[in-house]
Amino acid sequence: MLGSAAVGCVVTWWITVAQRVPVQSDADLASVRFGFPFPWVTQDHSSNPFIEYPNDVVLRLTGRTGISYPTGYEWLPFVGDAAIWGGVFWAVGMVGIPAIFRSIRSKRRGSVPPPPLTTTS
Repeated sequence: MLGSAAVGCVVTWWITVAQRVPVQSDADLASVRFGFPFPWVTQDHSSNPFIEYPNDVVLRLTGRTGISYPTGYEWLPFVGDAAIWGGVFWAVGMVGIPAIFRSIRSKRRGSVPPPPLTTTS
């Protein structure tokens, strides 16, 4: 369970950082929400408008461009996302993969002919 929780947190963070959020206008840039399925990071990208829309926005974690992106975090949705992705990992690892291996083993047992019976005289 602890491993599933850790994987859930890592996957939640990775999805949030890799996500591209579509924006339709300058007004959408004031509050761009990141995270899936529950948004848990909100960033203000209004200081850096696009020339044309629609366009995609990515999460900016560092100020290497010199532009400020005020960021807010909501931890309850983060915990929800982590629980969902951890649950998916647990279900695949503890239920799905063993079921696949059981299925493969049972097919092998059914297709292998039994050894011939020999009698000694």
